[in-house]
Amino acid sequence: MRENISETWLVMIIVILFTAIFAKVIQIKKRKEEKSIGRLPPGRRGWPLIGDSINWYNAVASSHPPQFVEEMVQRYLLVI
Repeated sequence: MRENISETWLVMIIVILFTAIFAKVIQIKKRKEEKSIGRLPPGRRGWPLIGDSINWYNAVASSHPPQFVEEMVQRYLLVI
């Protein structure tokens, strides 16, 4: 009789662990989908804020900020 009780507990623990792992995998997949929807536009050099900030500083230092702004508008302009 003791063996049946321990086997039952073992089966219950395995089912609970499997369910928890399955739920975690689903949660991770949903989180990845949400991240892909709300992504930042890619910046230069792979850094959304730093790469464009360096280019902004270079444009200001060379007295050509309007050209930088025009490039950003053309890059991120959404045509409706």
